[in-house]
Amino acid sequence: MNLNEDFGIRTSPCPVLLDHYSIARQLNIEMDKDSANPIDASEFGYGVSFTGVIPVGQDDIKMSATYGEGLGRYMALNYANAGVLNGNGDIETIGSYGGYISYRHWWNDKWRSSITGAGFKADNNVDLSGNNVNKDSYSGNINLLYSPVKPLTVGIEYMYAKNTKENGVDGELNRVIFSMKYVL
Repeated sequence: MNLNEDFGIRTSPCPVLLDHYSIARQLNIEMDKDSANPIDASEFGYGVSFTGVIPVGQDDIKMSATYGEGLGRYMALNYANAGVLNGNGDIETIGSYGGYISYRHWWNDKWRSSITGAGFKADNNVDLSGNNVNKDSYSGNINLLYSPVKPLTVGIEYMYAKNTKENGVDGELNRVIFSMKYVL
């Protein structure tokens, strides 16, 4: 395994639509090499994720749970950093965990809806990162999709999300989304 690059292992051990994904990575920083106080540090990061789909008649339940240290960009679109430098110039990884659960219901062969809930939490060391970093996020959405003919789907979705920073400042999002998808 080459830890100078990010490395992932994906397995499908079970035919019941369960899956596992793992990642190992090395975080590196090299700064001010020609100064009196150069920084040259590295730290190991890892993550594990479990996903599943449970058929419920014609409907299904989809879910995922992820945990890791130093995941950064590999979870929640880089919502939290992978690491932070301590006073000695060493990297301390930031732990994070999150997941989602979604239920999809087929009303008939042309209409379907999904309802989804998701959450994320970062375990920041605010003494090092400061308190203006993302702490947690939660979201939920519900939709109605219509596929009148095979390549076309139109839909509407409502989404609510809440973001909280370590300093307690939070923000909310309410959004209505209209979509049209044509697949050849």
